[in-house]
Amino acid sequence: MKVLALLATLTGGLFAHPYIHLSTSRIYSPGEETEIRLETRDLDVIHFRLYAIEDPIDFFEAQKNMRSPRVRGKAKPVNFFHMLEGLGDRTKRNTRYLAREMMSKESRIGLRDYLGLPPLEKKEAETPERFGPSSIPRLEGYEVLREWSMGFEKKKKDKDDYYYYGRYHYETIDLEITKPGVYLVEAYYGTRVAYTPVVVSEMSVVTKQDPREVYVFAVNAEDGKPRRGAVVVVLSDTNRIATGRTDGKGLFHTSFDTTRLRVLVQDGDNFALLDKYYYYSDEEDQDGAIKVYLHTERPIYRPEQTVYFKGVVRRMRRGTYRTPAGDEVEVVVTDPEGNEIYRHALASDSWGAFADSLIVPSSSRLGRYTLSATLEETYHSVQFRVEEYRKPSYKVEVELDAEQYVQGDTVKIEVAADYFFGAPVAKAETKLKIYRREHHRYYWYGTSYVDELAGKTDSQGRITFTYVTPKKDRNYRYTFEAQVRDESRRAESGEASAFVASSAVLVDLKPTRYVVEPGEKLEIDIHTHDILNKPVPGTVEIVVYRHYWDKEDKVLARRTMSVGKIGFTTFTFTPSQAGSYYVIAKAKDKQGNQSEEKRWFYSSERGGYYTWKTDRIQIIFDAETYEVGDWAEALVITPYENASIIASLEADNLYDVDIIELEGNTAMLRFKVRSEFVPNVFLSVCGIYEGEFFEHKEKMLVNRKARM
Repeated sequence: MKVLALLATLTGGLFAHPYIHLSTSRIYSPGEETEIRLETRDLDVIHFRLYAIEDPIDFFEAQKNMRSPRVRGKAKPVNFFHMLEGLGDRTKRNTRYLAREMMSKESRIGLRDYLGLPPLEKKEAETPERFGPSSIPRLEGYEVLREWSMGFEKKKKDKDDYYYYGRYHYETIDLEITKPGVYLVEAYYGTRVAYTPVVVSEMSVVTKQDPREVYVFAVNAEDGKPRRGAVVVVLSDTNRIATGRTDGKGLFHTSFDTTRLRVLVQDGDNFALLDKYYYYSDEEDQDGAIKVYLHTERPIYRPEQTVYFKGVVRRMRRGTYRTPAGDEVEVVVTDPEGNEIYRHALASDSWGAFADSLIVPSSSRLGRYTLSATLEETYHSVQFRVEEYRKPSYKVEVELDAEQYVQGDTVKIEVAADYFFGAPVAKAETKLKIYRREHHRYYWYGTSYVDELAGKTDSQGRITFTYVTPKKDRNYRYTFEAQVRDESRRAESGEASAFVASSAVLVDLKPTRYVVEPGEKLEIDIHTHDILNKPVPGTVEIVVYRHYWDKEDKVLARRTMSVGKIGFTTFTFTPSQAGSYYVIAKAKDKQGNQSEEKRWFYSSERGGYYTWKTDRIQIIFDAETYEVGDWAEALVITPYENASIIASLEADNLYDVDIIELEGNTAMLRFKVRSEFVPNVFLSVCGIYEGEFFEHKEKMLVNRKARM
């Protein structure tokens, strides 16, 4: 054990030597605590200097790593002989540490004299000239704002710690910087030195980027207002690819052809930087990126069965995935222990596809297998299972006496269990589990457990359950799952589902538009129908509300309308003021069961000033779907008053980008629907307000058919 401890002690410090590391986490605003993080090893005191960087664009343009700049030239590489020399020094030191723990002082002196070794030389004094604040000269061309030193309490090595690798110190230091600017912190001791830049700025920068172009938006960090005339430099590594100034909206735009993009922006003493490579590591959307989609024809196999698989290759070119032909893909299949059972190079066809098959060996291990494809060092994989599974010996079928019900109806559930050779599964324990989930025309909620019934099949393998659906004010989708267990204790299951409505008469609402101006008429289509969507005549109660954040919602209109034989009518309402509204329609069936539908709509004046009370960003389109050639309108509501936002239409590419100045905290956007938007496009809004980045997206559905 002591030998192992000795080896660990001798080799553990091979690469562990005294060092200093500095870092910052973000750009600071004036008035914030400007903190840096210090990490040291085996050092008891650190000296600091704080410099002002007069030309931050020139400084950062020369840096490959903006977080850890090179200032005094490149560090000397550690070669093999330096490593051996360091190993020898650390081996001597660690051997002394271990010897002191295992032997008394008298024993060590006796061993030294017996071996004829000289006494150890005294350590050279740490003089101010070598290790003091003046041991490293000040940087030329930089103004020194402040100098100070920081000492640390010496930590003693635990006598029982054989795996001791050094004394670490971690500190957070507040630089107490109050003015906007770019600063450089230097930490050093002896010849060891570290740097980190610190940026204090009233300006923030937001970028929108696709594989071909980038938009740079410079704003005040506090109120989101644009910074006009700010200098922008766009870099690829340390090479300039574009330079210019932000326009009257605070926007700068350029095209590029690179995978690593860095942006520097300066406006007087205020500075901001973005290193897209540093913050964004997912390169799937970069030009030249490769995607391989793999699948097998089923998820599970038995030994000696044939596995059929297929793959499709796609390459990103200028923002669009292409179908390359003739690519050689290395395909490998491995078992659960990593042993290869298949390896072949397959060529993609004109559709970018490749396919093959393999037979699972009879001696193969059971478990999860990996099918992988490698193309130009890009690795993709999927998994399938190999199991000695048994085919079911009988089947369970569940039948309901109807496809749809009204709440309060009794559901009759017939369960039948039969062996595949024809005999019934008689006298078998049967459980019927009942689940439901709330159903809406446009979305579904999660499934919840409702009830459980139990019994035994008869001599014919049959059992009948009945269930009375409780009355609720919502529509549900019910699932009835039967589990049958035969004499061998094997269980099989089957299920059936049905729609259970709150009423025999359902009502739908569809505003012709979702955003109108004050004083503009809004038509709301009303449709009444039964569970099978057949028209139902009758009456509908309509109530329109104005929504308020700080007081109770107000009823603006109430009307009872007759619906004819076709189950359709139209309600018209004209909002007099900008704001949020909703309409509720109620209909009853002959038994008094009521159905209800609610829809929101909004009123906003184009270019008008109105402050909406909200704590979140909303994007409301004026229609549910669009066709190519339509003019679309979208109301944007934010919690940020009089801010500027970036509004963009985007998918894999950026289609339109503009800066919108909010009137109050809203904006009305209008744009033409183009063929590139099919089948959908996203409207995105983002910006900076009170020092925080915000973003919200909504999907817009576009039909392929063009508007005539």
